[in-house]
Formats: sequence, C-alpha cells, structure tokens
Amino acid sequence: MKLIDALLRALEMPTQNPAFPHTHAQIEDEERRIRATFAPLPRPLIIIGGYHAPQAQPTALLQRLQSLIGPDAFAASPNARPLCLSYLMMIDTDRILDALADQISAAGLCDPASPDRTVEVDLIGISMGGVLCRALCQPPWRTQRRKLIVRAARVFTLGSPHRGANLAREITLDPAGLDLGTNSPFLRTLNSTASVQPHELICYARLRDFWVGATNAAPPGHSIIWTPGLLGLTHLCLSQDRRILVDLSRRLRDEPPLAHASTPPSD
Repeated sequence: MKLIDALLRALEMPTQNPAFPHTHAQIEDEERRIRATFAPLPRPLIIIGGYHAPQAQPTALLQRLQSLIGPDAFAASPNARPLCLSYLMMIDTDRILDALADQISAAGLCDPASPDRTVEVDLIGISMGGVLCRALCQPPWRTQRRKLIVRAARVFTLGSPHRGANLAREITLDPAGLDLGTNSPFLRTLNSTASVQPHELICYARLRDFWVGATNAAPPGHSIIWTPGLLGLTHLCLSQDRRILVDLSRRLRDEPPLAHASTPPSD
C-alpha cells in the first residue's frame, strides 16, 4: 500500500485548492491521529462499486478505511458489519438497483417497523455507484421491481457521473452506460426528484478525470470537494486518494471535515 501511495504521489499534477489546502505532511499527521483514536461509527455503512467493477473495488476501499479508522470502529457499528456491493455482470440499471436492494435486505438492514425502508445507514458510492446510491434513496421508477428505499443519513460519492460521464459520449456498451450519458432520461429524473433525499450529500472528485469529469461529479446545485489529478488513470485511482480518505474518515466518525466544497477549475 505504501508503494502504491508513493507511486500515485509521484504521478500527481500539483494544483492549489484553497478549500482543501492541506499538504501531504499534514495529511500524514491526520492519518496518525485518526489511527491513534478510537471512534465507533454511528450507523451501518454500505459501499457500492463502479460501472462493471469487480467486488474487489468496494472491498479495497473498505480495507483502506479500516486501516485508517480501525476495524473495531466498524465492528461497533449497530445492526450489521459493512456491506460491499458490486454488479459486475449486470447491464441494465433497473435490474442493478433491484439486485442491490435485494442484497441490502438480505444483509438484515431493513427497519423492523417499516420493512420497505432500511434502518438509517451511510452510503459510499464509487463512480456509477454514487448515482445508484442516490437512486436507492428514492422510490422506484421506470421498470424497477424493488420495494425497498434506503434511508441514508449521508451519501458520499467518489467521481460519480451525477451530470453524466464524459466517456459515455464516446462509448456506450450497454443500457447502464446509456443511463450515464449527459442529460439521459435516467439522470434527468434522478436530478429532478426531491421526494426522498439523504440528509447530506458529499461529492468528491479529482481533476484530470477524463472518464467522468470533475465538474460532472455532483448534481446541479451541489458543489464538489476536489483534489489534484494524476498524470494518467485518475478515475481508476479515485478511491486511493489519501486526501479524500482522510476527509471521508473524519466525516464517517462525525468529526469536523478538513475540506470544503467548491467548484473545480476544470475536469
């Protein structure tokens, strides 16, 4: 992990962000402080991976968070251990949402007093997973068969195409890819529906994300917490950004954040 971090730091293209000005040394100091202090997470955590990403992707993010916050903090969370979800072989967004809802129900996260709702949880979505997190917080529409609505206190998204993905303009492999196109009917519905929303939506992005685009990484009307990008492969390395992981860890522990949202200067 240290070798990967060193390589990613060498590939970083320096860009100043007044809303997130911390140096690498300050981030390392904060990592040490977090590791040295115990704080149980206040609610169950669900991590949803990206477009056709294997199970290893959300699991790797969980492992990095556990290395920072400590596995005991997750074990102390009420109701259930962290849940990592993927949809590698699925091609239709509605069927993906149905399957995710089934897995969340099977994990025992339904509210006994209201079986069509979950207990209050925190959600983390990587890339397309962030769009799916928001959709799961809303009543089903189109051809979705799920009945479950996720009751999220907070939704954290990492490089998620809330306004569409730049790559979807060039390549659309399946119906789920079409739903990630700029101004697709799916995203228009998602971004115009306010009936059920998380209490708090926190959107992270990195510059030089040529797959999604940093400026697309939040719904209309929301600002973005952004960090410098890499010389290449920025989107694939989003969940390894130590700045994002430290700020996310503080928020998961209900501590004051380090970063503030603003407008990325570019994609």
